[in-house]
Amino acid sequence: MSNVQERPRLTIAEGKIDPDTRVHDGEITEAEINEFVEALESDEFYDEIASLIPTKCVDGRPRLDGAVTLGANAAGGTFSVVMGDALTTNRYRLVGEKAPQHATHVYEELQKAGHEIGVHDDDHAEGDHCGCGAEDKLDDMNAEQPSILRYMARRGDDIRTALADLGVEIDDETHALLKANAATLVEESYATTGAELKKVATDTAGDDCVETLTGSHKEAALVVQTQEGRTLNRVKLQERFGDKLQAFALDVPALRKAAEITALTPREVEQKFAAMLYYNVATAAVLAGPSLRIVAH
Repeated sequence: MSNVQERPRLTIAEGKIDPDTRVHDGEITEAEINEFVEALESDEFYDEIASLIPTKCVDGRPRLDGAVTLGANAAGGTFSVVMGDALTTNRYRLVGEKAPQHATHVYEELQKAGHEIGVHDDDHAEGDHCGCGAEDKLDDMNAEQPSILRYMARRGDDIRTALADLGVEIDDETHALLKANAATLVEESYATTGAELKKVATDTAGDDCVETLTGSHKEAALVVQTQEGRTLNRVKLQERFGDKLQAFALDVPALRKAAEITALTPREVEQKFAAMLYYNVATAAVLAGPSLRIVAH
């Protein structure tokens, strides 16, 4: 059994979902984290899926109804596809439009092409929040509050390095584009509220496109899943580990498929794929703490 301290961690993270904090507080032990991560490195908890683009969020919490509905995972579910466009060509966005209007256009086009839309809320979100951190924390008028877009503009170099450590190299032009566009979206007040983003999803795709999650965040690892047509089955994981340990999960092939669907040229595919990767890493870094383990599968 390898030492948990030797495993890669999301050291660029600034958030509060931090497993080592829970170890310090006596909620879990390093041995439990190590066992959990070793399980995630095996094939036991992964199942085949048919969905091509992201329809489930990276969020590791269980569904309120306990149902097993598998799909490809990305930050905010299908909202990752919106961000792939917002950070690159804005092909589906009219000048000056905010995130909800932009998301509506993307969702409508995806539906026309026969793709499902999927987002989530939770059972205790209030006010302007929907319960999805990838949407609720996209940006904030208060510069002191967590902001995914501001993180991308401020620490884009760190995101690029983190991706390189995972074997994904981003060229200079694309890197500069993504950092600049993240800053521009902040200046334009592109982000509104998570509640509005949830509403445009239901207005476009119906109430069934929203999963309701429950409980608090107990994520100890981020799974970066690279096998096409497979995803983490969190119900199986919960059956083994209960409610003490959860995992964020990102299905990288689904991001590339979404880029291929929404782009017109090979270069645009590459840049939209990179944009979604940056957004997903930034989301994890804003939500989680620096001791979050990274599991490449």
